[in-house]
Amino acid sequence: MKIGIDLDDVVWEHFGPVLDYINEKNGTDFKLDNLKTFKIWESFDISREEAFDSVKSFHDSGKMDEVSFIDGAREIIKDLTKGNELVFVTSRAPYFKEQTLNLLKKNGFEIPIFFSRHLNEENGKTKFEICRDEKIDVMIEDSSNHAVECAEGGIKVILFDKPWNQGVEYKNIIRIKSWMEVRSILK
Repeated sequence: MKIGIDLDDVVWEHFGPVLDYINEKNGTDFKLDNLKTFKIWESFDISREEAFDSVKSFHDSGKMDEVSFIDGAREIIKDLTKGNELVFVTSRAPYFKEQTLNLLKKNGFEIPIFFSRHLNEENGKTKFEICRDEKIDVMIEDSSNHAVECAEGGIKVILFDKPWNQGVEYKNIIRIKSWMEVRSILK
């Protein structure tokens, strides 16, 4: 089976540390549970530009190298490499590419990675287009938009339950809370 795996908030924590960084830097009190979309500016009183600048500043600060992995992610991903073909599929911004590759390498992941079009870009393939072209059978995701697009295109989706993807239900989407559930579904 060919399995696609998103990175942010699927393999490692991202929104929580970003919001902590923004709160510390700006004296705000943004909470992860109040994030109703992965577009930070739609959930909190900041502009789109401020949101992008804050995320970039978080990455430039070196704090991304300190993020925690989601419980079970490392072990279960390594276990899934036995008998399956795994690829990472992320919509991380292009200026995070080198940092992303270094973080994966530092943590022992020798899995191919595809960068889809970032929400701030007009060019490039969507996650669904990558999954379709790479013949991915299952996509492990946290974004409701990417999950629905893949599911509508016939790709099974395992969706990590997050505050920003509530209300998403589709016949090809299985909502889960942990990597242990991922293992159970894929074994």
